[in-house]
Formats: sequence, C-alpha cells, structure tokens
Amino acid sequence: MPTAARPLFPLMNGQLPAMAGTLQVTSRRLMPEAGPQRAEIDREMHRPPADPSLLQLRCFLAIVEAGSFAEAGRRLGLSASVVSKTMARLEAAHGVKLLHRSTHAVSPTDEGLALIEPARTAERALAEV
Repeated sequence: MPTAARPLFPLMNGQLPAMAGTLQVTSRRLMPEAGPQRAEIDREMHRPPADPSLLQLRCFLAIVEAGSFAEAGRRLGLSASVVSKTMARLEAAHGVKLLHRSTHAVSPTDEGLALIEPARTAERALAEV
C-alpha cells in the first residue's frame, strides 16, 4: 500500500524557510552562498600554486598570533578546516613547512619566522589601499 508524499516542512505547507536561500551546504558544512568571504574562499580553493594569497597570509599570521588553528579560524570568521587547508596549500605550493604542529600548540618553523614580518608588511600595505 503506497504512502502519500509528505512535505519536508509540514508546518510551513511545504515551503522552505526564508533562511534556506542564504546558505549553501557543501561537504556537510555551511558556507556563505555569496559575498566577499565566499568569493575569497572560492578563489583560494581553485588557485594554482603561485605567490601567496592574501587569505593565506592572513591565515598564517592569525595562526602564529593565536597559537592554534581553531582560534585563528574564529578570529578570521572561518572554520578551522578552511584555515588548515589554506595553510597546507601554502606550504605545498612553496615546498616549505611553515608551522610546527602538535596536539597542544602550533609554532612557526625557522622558515615561518622569516615569513612573519614580510606577511605583516604585505597585510599593512593592502590595508592602506
């Protein structure tokens, strides 16, 4: 005996909630559907290896200052996963390890220490534009 189809949102007569159009589910996580933050994330995810992007430098500096990927993500308004993947791409693209990772802390390597001041200089210069 077939059952009648029920709407997904029965209390709303099958209509989607108003917020449904503002977020997109991607790999079981919510990402902004549009706007500058989403555009920057999209560019980063499809960027060929080249010079470091502003997002990569911001992530690197936030991790160094915060001492963790999770806190850096909170400060930047990104997930820890996006921060981690951004750093992995930066390190892979340039063939250098910038951070020592442990279960309790993150600290810069010698190469990471050398990048801190140029990254801050680049961030300041772009902030003035």
